[in-house]
Amino acid sequence: MDISYLEAEILQRSERRIVSTAIDNLRYYNEKIYRYLKRADATQVLYIGIGHGHDALLALLDNRVEKIIGADPYISCDGNDEEDYGKLLGLVEHYSLENRLTLYKGTIEDFCASRSDLRFDAIFMLDVLHHIFITRSPITRSPLADLAVETFRMLRSISTDTTHLIVSEKTRRGLRPFLSRIGIRYSSADYSTKQQFTQWNRLARKGGWRLSHLHNYVPHSFRRFKFLENTPLGRLTLCDRYLAYYLPQASSP
Repeated sequence: MDISYLEAEILQRSERRIVSTAIDNLRYYNEKIYRYLKRADATQVLYIGIGHGHDALLALLDNRVEKIIGADPYISCDGNDEEDYGKLLGLVEHYSLENRLTLYKGTIEDFCASRSDLRFDAIFMLDVLHHIFITRSPITRSPLADLAVETFRMLRSISTDTTHLIVSEKTRRGLRPFLSRIGIRYSSADYSTKQQFTQWNRLARKGGWRLSHLHNYVPHSFRRFKFLENTPLGRLTLCDRYLAYYLPQASSP
């Protein structure tokens, strides 16, 4: 499979958004987020806030999953805009993936309401929650807490008893956020609106999910330090992002 066209689009977007990423970074990331999802079980997955969709597209090209539905309102102030939407449609057409990647342009609330008949093997929320629920306060003590719980419940309603929910989020504490705040390290992320894992985990549990695994995300450029993946030291130093893997709580009899 020739991925040069996708590589060119990734480079172009990186330059436009002043971020650094590449195919190798995305493959590394996909290895992490798909680690508990077997290919035989990945018939249909949902990407909430699919955005530019490069990671989702690569997952299809690398045959990690059979079919993806991506939902995103494509509101520029939330990180992705009409240009991202159009370019992703172009990539889908270029690679003839129209039957394997479907885009729903709208909020997750609208998607769940309109497609309540669907069920997914996995649901990905990758750096999305902090765009939906924006607060500098701990979210469990904010007016947004109940709305967040309801969102997790909606996701449970389009799940089976074996659906995987994968959440990727940055944390507001640690070395990298600190260096960013004092201006030593540049970052486009506003760490003040990010939430600690314990905050989202509490709301996910209320919404019908149970944690199965939790890992620090060791960045691709620091992958030789992968031993920090499951240590408190990792959370305080190299890792400003965590990956949380959930399964549905048992249904009431």
